[in-house]
Amino acid sequence: MPGRGHRDRPRQLLRGAAGAGQGPSAELVEEGTLQEIGVEGWPQPAYAAGAVRPRAPRRPGGTLLSPFDSLIWYRDRTERLFGFRYRIEIYVPEPLRTHGYYVLPLLVGDQLVGRFDLKSDRRTSTLRWPAPTQKPGIDTTTVVDAAVSELRAMAGWIGLERVTSAGRGDLAGPLRRALASTVSAG
Repeated sequence: MPGRGHRDRPRQLLRGAAGAGQGPSAELVEEGTLQEIGVEGWPQPAYAAGAVRPRAPRRPGGTLLSPFDSLIWYRDRTERLFGFRYRIEIYVPEPLRTHGYYVLPLLVGDQLVGRFDLKSDRRTSTLRWPAPTQKPGIDTTTVVDAAVSELRAMAGWIGLERVTSAGRGDLAGPLRRALASTVSAG
C-alpha cells in the first residue's frame, strides 16, 4: 500500500523499531509529525509526536506493568528515561537471575519504583512474591502503599484470596507489615 510506511514511520520511531537509532527524517520534523526535543543528560536528540503534550499522570496509586508494556519494552529507553534497568529473566537460569523469573515493574506517578516477581499459588489461593525490591532512593512508604493496593487488586483479578511474601528482598518486611495492618484494620 503506497504511503502506509510513511504514516507508520512515526509510530515505529517512537517505539524504537529497527533503524530508529538513525533518527527520523527531516521531513517528519518539518511537517510537524515529530518534534525534536532535548533531554537533559542525553547526547542525542529525542523526538515526540508533534500533537502530543505532556500531562501529569492521572492514576492514583501504582500500576504493575507487564514486561511487554510499551512503556518499558524498549529497555534502553526505559533506562534513560527512568534510571531503571529492567531485563526480563525468563530465559536466565535461576541461579543467575537478578530479580526473578517474570518480574513486573511498579509504576507510581511518573517513576518506576519497584520490582515484583509474582507467583500464583492456586492450591492455597495465595499471590506470593519471592523477593520484592524497590529502586534505590525512593521513599519506602510510597512504594509500599502503592504496592499493597496493586497486589490486592492483582490477587482479586486472578481469583486469589491472600497476598504474602517469601521473605527476601528489601520490601518484604515493610510489605508484610502493611498487609498485616490492613487485614487487622479491615
